[in-house]
Amino acid sequence: MDFKTLYEKLCLKINEIFPKQSEEFRKKYEKERKKKLDEARKRYRKAEEEFEKVQAEHGREDVEYIKAYKKYTKAFTELIKVEDEYNNDPYALAIKFARIGLEPYQIFFASQLLFIILFTFMMLGIVIVFIITHNLISTIAFSIFAVLFPTVFYLYLVNYPLSKAKQMRIKTLGYMPEAISYLVMSLYLTPSLERAVAFASENLDEPLSSDLKKVLWKIYLRETDSVEEAFMEFSYEWGKWNDSFKRALYAIRTSTLRSDEKERRDILEKASEIMMQGSRRDLIAYADALYFPTMLLFSLGVMLPLLLASLLPIMPIGEEYAWAIALVFDFLIPFFMLWYALKIVGEKPVLSTPPQLKMPLKKNEKYILIAICLVISAVFIYIGILNAGSLIASIYYLMALSIPLAIYLLVQSIPLKSEHDFLIAMNEDFPDALFQIGSRVAEGEPFESAMKKVVKLMRGTAVEVLFRRILYSLRTTRKSVEEILFGRDGILKERSTKMINTSMKVSLEAINKDPQTAGNIITSVATHLRELKGIERDMKNRLASATGMMRLTSLFFAPITIAVTLVLYSVILGRLEQITPLIPSESPFAVGFLKIKHISAYVFSIIMVIYLFLTTIITGYFHGNIMNGDDPVQNKMDLGIMLIISSVVYAISLLIFLGFFGGYV
Repeated sequence: MDFKTLYEKLCLKINEIFPKQSEEFRKKYEKERKKKLDEARKRYRKAEEEFEKVQAEHGREDVEYIKAYKKYTKAFTELIKVEDEYNNDPYALAIKFARIGLEPYQIFFASQLLFIILFTFMMLGIVIVFIITHNLISTIAFSIFAVLFPTVFYLYLVNYPLSKAKQMRIKTLGYMPEAISYLVMSLYLTPSLERAVAFASENLDEPLSSDLKKVLWKIYLRETDSVEEAFMEFSYEWGKWNDSFKRALYAIRTSTLRSDEKERRDILEKASEIMMQGSRRDLIAYADALYFPTMLLFSLGVMLPLLLASLLPIMPIGEEYAWAIALVFDFLIPFFMLWYALKIVGEKPVLSTPPQLKMPLKKNEKYILIAICLVISAVFIYIGILNAGSLIASIYYLMALSIPLAIYLLVQSIPLKSEHDFLIAMNEDFPDALFQIGSRVAEGEPFESAMKKVVKLMRGTAVEVLFRRILYSLRTTRKSVEEILFGRDGILKERSTKMINTSMKVSLEAINKDPQTAGNIITSVATHLRELKGIERDMKNRLASATGMMRLTSLFFAPITIAVTLVLYSVILGRLEQITPLIPSESPFAVGFLKIKHISAYVFSIIMVIYLFLTTIITGYFHGNIMNGDDPVQNKMDLGIMLIISSVVYAISLLIFLGFFGGYV
């Protein structure tokens, strides 16, 4: 169950539990909206009356006339804005766009009720903390948290539809060039807008897929008179979020009105060019805008905590505040990092769909793997307990967290890695191969012969393997190319991607036309694919420096810094124990620092290795999703390797520094 479904069920359940209060809240909500509109109308009528009165008594150059005119135009502008918000509530539009099955009043009612309940429990928590600890500082610290947490929770619930809609719009930014490409591909073959919409809706991801299907349903249900009318409604709705997409859709509609083949194709090329240029501009702007949030995440989530950790050995913090340090390093900082990373990743445009391979383990095998990982973790924890009190124990505790999770991730990803890399390579080479085939077909060569020549040219590539299999099947069977590729045991059902499947479908349909037309269509498809790949590469290159630095820090700098900090902390504590008896008890230094019972190095090491483990996971998730997108195989493998490297670097660093300072620890 995803968060959106959970969010919907939670809000609906609360409104069902308190139906009377929910209905009263709905009436109050509608009344407030109507009141806001009535007040705006009232202000406008008053300003209009005053302006008419001044207009009758003063000339245009008079000060009174100018003031009344400004007041009138301001009231009129405000009324237009309020009426637009009343008729097209931005909050309701966001809910609709995000596909959240709720009404605005249901969200506001549930959010406010949950805030009251949570705030009440937090106030009781303050009393309990004070009774248990009798510590004013601890109580104040918890009081701040008790006020902030319900407030942040309420704001998150209320603003979730807006943020979700924003995320979906930005994500869809990457699908828009793909949508235009599919529409253009289909219209190259047949100037049928209905067929083009159906083809695009079958091959696109949500939410564009559903909205294009609605275009067809409006025709079937007779909600509109023609597919063109429904298509223009779709263009207008989506054009609110992206002007380039709207202009490209308008151009596509215009192309269907042209009877001349060349003119129609020129307009389609123009539509594709509008979308590609607009997407490249928007995505580059997004990548540039992402640099600052990435650096902020890196600074506040990694660098600042490491700096704080390195200062802790010289700060007069007693062991009674160990819980506060653990709360900051093992909960608040990772929570901020995870929230901000999810926010950044959630707003990343999806430019392509990576290979979606089935996981190699069956359900029972997965349970066995989990059991093995838990046993390995238990063994490391047991060894760590045997070394309790020593910094060496922290190595085993970190291994208990990192190694089993790394094994779990790698066992699921390594068996699929070769197949995954093959499909990625095939995706990269396919546009060039398709362009070569299209060029030869345009010269009058048969499709099979063109494929043979491309195989020779692209020797050693993944596309060569695919085309050789196709040619072999054509020679050894009596099946058509369509059956060989898309039939019951079709080649593209075994080893392919969505991009290749769609492109091959268009190419095979194009073969039925005359050679010149077929070749032009195939080369145009290949050009579109290369442009999409180019946009994706540009975006990755712009983000690589920031995310790469963050990844390297988590792999090497963070574990080394934490190891050094822990050893120095242990050294300082050891020296303090030796010199404390030599300092007069009345000395301010002794009273303010030496007499404090500091957090033990052992406890501090446990806190820091948990922080290191959580930071590595969040950094790995962030880097993988920014650079690879929703690629489970690559992301799992990268994260598993990161966990192992980070743990090993920490273990080696700690042992080296313990050896170096061995006489002082």
